[in-house]
Amino acid sequence: MLAVTNPGTIPDRGLYTVMLPGGGRVGELDEEMVYESRVGDVFVLGSTSWRIDEITQDRVLVVPAPAETAAKLPFWHGDAAGRPLELGRAVGEFVRTIGAMTPEDARTALVDRYRLDPWAADNLSAFIEEERRATGVLPTDRTIVVERFRDEIGDWRVVLLSPFGARVHAPWALAARHRLRAEVGSHLDVIWSDDGIMFRFPDLDQPPSAEAVVPSADEIDDVLLDEVADSALFTSRFREAAARACSSPDAVRGAAPRCGSSEDERPVCSRSPPSTPTSPSSSRPTARSSRTTSTCRR
Repeated sequence: MLAVTNPGTIPDRGLYTVMLPGGGRVGELDEEMVYESRVGDVFVLGSTSWRIDEITQDRVLVVPAPAETAAKLPFWHGDAAGRPLELGRAVGEFVRTIGAMTPEDARTALVDRYRLDPWAADNLSAFIEEERRATGVLPTDRTIVVERFRDEIGDWRVVLLSPFGARVHAPWALAARHRLRAEVGSHLDVIWSDDGIMFRFPDLDQPPSAEAVVPSADEIDDVLLDEVADSALFTSRFREAAARACSSPDAVRGAAPRCGSSEDERPVCSRSPPSTPTSPSSSRPTARSSRTTSTCRR
């Protein structure tokens, strides 16, 4: 019944407005990006570097930082759920099949079997061959590739390439971040997608070991339980669920939750008749050089 009476529920992504101290508007940042940021961090927005001066409940105050070279790029995850594991395995099998062929045979198979036009077949074949030349292996359903290299500004990056999708990579990134923080003892940036996970280490002279990004199966459950409560992923999903609850009628009592604001302007929800209010969100956050490659095979 709720699915019929409440169609079109679109969660608010909670974008933060980026403002100058004098009131000028710079742009917007995703709440997960803000959750993982701190006062003093420098990021690029609109081809200009900005230093975070203050993070409030709904906006980020910044000042120009044109001389900063260690600026990080913002990210927006959007509402996509990520590639399912089953599709990820199929993508990995496809890469393994095409990668086992010579470039000429791969182009022929892509045109004849997969119905790509010659231009697309040439591009995809060249893309796969470029990765194979750079690392010696390909990320498939049987192989995970871990690359370590310095980026354009000299920071170490560790990139895990895998076809298994964001639904696998998001918790994997949380567990790996926990292990890497313990190993390097400094701040690191993490971002994931359907195609892998990237770690950036701004203040390291030597990169961490490749094995550090592959947590042990024996510890993964406990590590995730510890990490998820302090993650941007949990914060944003919890707020979205609370906001939907405030907009949907009670399936049993027929009473709609009441949404308002507490004294500190944070949204609160309570059912009718009102009881002790509960906050759906506790508070806004205050968040090719030399290359080495490792592989993990199943």
